[in-house]
Amino acid sequence: MDWQEAPVPPRVKTAAIVIIVFAVWGFISPFALHYNHMPTALWTTVGLVIVSAFLVGIRVSGAQRAGWLSLLNAIFGILLIATPFVIGEAGDMKILINDIVVGAVITAMALYAVSGTDTLVSGQSTREHA
Repeated sequence: MDWQEAPVPPRVKTAAIVIIVFAVWGFISPFALHYNHMPTALWTTVGLVIVSAFLVGIRVSGAQRAGWLSLLNAIFGILLIATPFVIGEAGDMKILINDIVVGAVITAMALYAVSGTDTLVSGQSTREHA
């Protein structure tokens, strides 16, 4: 079976759906929570969730065995958690709670997707598995 024809593992599908939902929220949250006038907070949140959604799209559209993409997504989730502290907006509870929750969900779901990737869990390479 060619890697492009491999079915998307159930954990990857579930994680992808949850991450996309939270990425959409992360995209609109600066406007919904009224911190769109703070460009640094706005663009870090929006930028990180766009990258996260993009990685999920790559993962489900042909890179089903590329668990490293989910690991990279987990790193972006951790960066989102750290963002309010790094940019100095930790005093604004809307930004703090929003980024921590969205980042934690993205990180947890990305790691959940990794656990459903047989090539990372079993230690086999894609060539050995095929």
